[in-house]
Amino acid sequence: MTNHYKNGEEYYNKIYLLFNFFIAISLVPFGYLLLQKQVGELESLVIDEWYYVILVALLLASAAIIFQSHQKFRAYLKKEQSSTSLRDKLNVYKTESVKKFVGFLLASMICVCGFYLTASAFFIVGYIVSTILLSIKRPTLNTIIEDLKLSEEEQNVLIEKKDIPFN
Repeated sequence: MTNHYKNGEEYYNKIYLLFNFFIAISLVPFGYLLLQKQVGELESLVIDEWYYVILVALLLASAAIIFQSHQKFRAYLKKEQSSTSLRDKLNVYKTESVKKFVGFLLASMICVCGFYLTASAFFIVGYIVSTILLSIKRPTLNTIIEDLKLSEEEQNVLIEKKDIPFN
């Protein structure tokens, strides 16, 4: 993963592309399984006595991953970053965002696997909730500025699409 970008627009485009990529990875198999369920070709592969165990275990695992990913990202945002350069702040923000995206991807893929195994609508809801929670804090220019608590000068560099210094 490259961190080469010239200005705020290139940075935003790269991080938003990553965001969309991580959503698309789980959307394709989920959509396919949902269509299979719609035409009646997707049935539970799990033996009845294990159905609820798998249902609860996978949904709890998905929820725990979402919670942990969100908590780690919030802990990163609470760290003092005023002493680093804008480029360093943006690089670390991108790295931490990718970690958050991976966590949410894992949670949504658990829901996709659970849906495949059980054909339960609970996993449809779990998938939708995980995608909505990720989308609520998608990386927009305003979100990046607010999360990093950028100074007025740093904000102007991003907003006005000026070159980001390498210091």
